[in-house]
Amino acid sequence: MYEKLKRISSNKSKDLQNKSFYHPYFEGAWNATSDFTLSLLWKGKMEFDKANEKLIKKGQSPIANYDEIIFNAHFGLNENSDIANDLTGALIDSCKEKCHGVRAGVNTLHNVFEQKGFN
Repeated sequence: MYEKLKRISSNKSKDLQNKSFYHPYFEGAWNATSDFTLSLLWKGKMEFDKANEKLIKKGQSPIANYDEIIFNAHFGLNENSDIANDLTGALIDSCKEKCHGVRAGVNTLHNVFEQKGFN
């Protein structure tokens, strides 16, 4: 999608597959990168899609619609929110509300956070 809009936008394309890990530097002095944040959210989508697909193949209901988790999480964030505490906490709180399998959903989120370098 970004590539299609590139000619009409002055913004830099985002890297969904950004391999960078979390570092506290991202939190200070406006250093949080949109590439890192987007790649964190995208990694969550990929992991939830995999987990949901496995459950559906077994005839079970999916853990959750990840888009709803993201949408619901934004209510817990503001311009002073940070990545390590507020974003991750908002995602977990949102999963507790929206996930049909809360334990599986929260575990999936924790795995994503670990893969992106959060302790």
